[in-house]
Amino acid sequence: MNLKNIALIEASGGETVSRTVTVNADRIDSISTKIYRVVAPGEAGYSSKFYSIVSDDLSTSDNIKISYIKLNNNQFNVTTRVDVSNIENYADSQHYGVVIRVNDDQNVDRIQSETDFVILIRNWIDYAGTTGTYGDSRLYLTGAQGETGVPGGAGVQGETGVCGGAGVSGETGVQGETGVQGETGVPGEKGVQGETGVQGEIGVQGETGVPGEIGVQGDTGMDYGATGALNFIISNPNTDYTSDVYLDITVPFKATLYSYKAYGRPAGYFHTQFIRSNYDNYPQDISGSLHGYTGIHLDGQVKKSGSLSTWDKNINAGDILTAKIQGITGIRSGTVSLYYTKN
Repeated sequence: MNLKNIALIEASGGETVSRTVTVNADRIDSISTKIYRVVAPGEAGYSSKFYSIVSDDLSTSDNIKISYIKLNNNQFNVTTRVDVSNIENYADSQHYGVVIRVNDDQNVDRIQSETDFVILIRNWIDYAGTTGTYGDSRLYLTGAQGETGVPGGAGVQGETGVCGGAGVSGETGVQGETGVQGETGVPGEKGVQGETGVQGEIGVQGETGVPGEIGVQGDTGMDYGATGALNFIISNPNTDYTSDVYLDITVPFKATLYSYKAYGRPAGYFHTQFIRSNYDNYPQDISGSLHGYTGIHLDGQVKKSGSLSTWDKNINAGDILTAKIQGITGIRSGTVSLYYTKN
C-alpha cells in the first residue's frame, strides 16, 4: 500500500493555521471538516505507516473555518483555517489531523476521508531530529520520518538588581522683594483732524467687449470623473507570498467604483480579488466578491489600469472592502488603487 504525502505544519498554541488543497470535482454539493487527535506513525502500539486517529471529532464553529473557489470545470481550491487555541484540551507535542470531506456519499468525484494535513503543537525550540531514510521513487514509497530532537530547557532568569534611592531635594531659595512701581505719566492732548478733500468725478465706463466662443471640451480621462481613490498598499520586502494575505479598508460614505490602477516593482506577478462585507457579516468568503474569480493581476508588468464596468461597483456607507492577495512572486512593493465617485 502506498503512503499518502501528508503535510505536517508546526504551530504554537496561539496561532491560526491556514492550508489550501486542490479537489478534483465538477461541482461541490456538500463540504465538511473534522479535527481529530492523531498519533504519528511509528509510536508503540499504533500503525508504522499512517497517522492513527485516537479521539472523537474535536471541530467546532470556533476552531475551524472553510471556504472554496472554483479553478476550472473539474477542480476547486478548498481553504481550511484552524484556530489552535480553541481546540479543546490541546497540549504541547500533540498531533491534530484535519479531514476534509467533499461530496460525501454523493455521485460526484470526491477525496477520501483520510487526514489531509496534520498540525503539531510546538511552544518551544528543540534540537533537530535525525533525518529519515529516503523512499523508493520506483515504488512511490515515502521514507520513514526521522525522530524528533530533544527539547532544550529554559534558561535560568537572573536576579533583579537593587533599585537606588531617590536623591535629597535641595531647599528653595528666598524670593526677592517686589520693586516700587513708578507713577503714570500725564496723557498728551489729541491733535486737530484735517479737512476732508474734495472727491473727484467718476470716469465714464467703457463698452463691454464681445464674448469669445466656447472652446471644445476635451476627452474624459481614464478615471471617469472619479473624486477619490482607495489605496491598498502591499509591502513584501524579503520573500514571496504563497498563501492568502488580506488587506481591509472601511468606506465611511456611499460611492460608485469606476476604474483601477495597479503598480508593482520590480516586475513580477500578483493576483488580488476584492470582497465586500460589513461589520455584521465580516469576514465574507469569495461569495462576496465584486467580480467573480478574476480580479486584478500583474503578470510580468510594473503597472496596469482599466475600467470596472463589469464589477458590482456600488458601495454603501460602512462597507468593508477586503483585498485578498492570493500570491506574490518577484514583486517587493506595490499598490492597487480603486477610483470612486461619492454618491
